[in-house]
Amino acid sequence: MSKILGYIICLIGLVLLTSTVILELKDFFQNTLKLPINQFSQTTIIIISLVIVAIGILVVSKSKSHGHKSVKGKELPIYKGREIVGYRRH
Repeated sequence: MSKILGYIICLIGLVLLTSTVILELKDFFQNTLKLPINQFSQTTIIIISLVIVAIGILVVSKSKSHGHKSVKGKELPIYKGREIVGYRRH
């Protein structure tokens, strides 16, 4: 669920970033969605949108994948009879 949330956050940031380039999208935000996007300078909107994209990427990268379970880096004992003779990384 959190990966989907991260992708949605990234998408919102990218749409906001493209609104600085495409004037029709800026007009859509202003008129249809009633967002006061003209109150901010173009540089401020770019910075805010890049921060939103970075937060989305962080959420996606921190979320656990549900496809497989990994025990990477876990040390497993090597037995010889009943004695542990060493450890190996899995």
